Amino acid sequence: MKIKLTIILLLLNFVSYSQTAEEFFYSAVKKEESKDYKGAIADYSKAIDLNKNCSSCYRNISSIKCNFLKDYKGAIEAGNKAIELDPEFSSLYSDRAISKNYLGDFTGSIKDCNKALELDPNNLNAYIQRGKTKMDLGDHRGNITDQSKAIDIKPYAMSYYNRGLSKGELNDELGAIADYSKAIELDKDDAYSYYNRGICRLNLNKKESACEDFSKAGELGFDKAYEMIKKNCN
Repeated sequence: MKIKLTIILLLLNFVSYSQTAEEFFYSAVKKEESKDYKGAIADYSKAIDLNKNCSSCYRNISSIKCNFLKDYKGAIEAGNKAIELDPEFSSLYSDRAISKNYLGDFTGSIKDCNKALELDPNNLNAYIQRGKTKMDLGDHRGNITDQSKAIDIKPYAMSYYNRGLSKGELNDELGAIADYSKAIELDKDDAYSYYNRGICRLNLNKKESACEDFSKAGELGFDKAYEMIKKNCN
């Protein structure tokens, strides 16, 4: 009877323990949604103190540090912990690849993307990030191939934009313009696509439409576009 009572008490303690960790987790989610990123990290950390196996906590900390706090080393450290806990989760590798790219570890970034795709051949973000890293290394054809694969899975403005950049570098101005136009169709506020489409149009001596693109890019907050307007449109 005493043994049964001890087991019941242990189970009750475990339930209480899990609920407390869960409460901190959802508190962190709410803080993240309200852009209180440091508060969110603090609550995710408290959840981890209570549940060392919370891989989602580590993943979310990594995401915040990479995407909002620009703490790429910290993002990688948190990502490493998440991977230790869940090594078969493809997205953890493609997430970590982003931070490695920002730190200039292009080889490590591509390696992580390859692992992500090994685990999940339809990992959209892995194709996008691997392509971007290849572009950073000057492999524009490799980038075009990866962004095209990403588009086949699901078309996003970012994939068209990245592919357009490489087409422009390969002097395929018309192909680049088509991709920037598609990116704009998917995201009307994509200032970078307007700007780069303007450059391509300018290279094709389509000054009027180029200046319209520069103007739109400027309206959307890309101040460099005004330099192009001053130089080419007045």
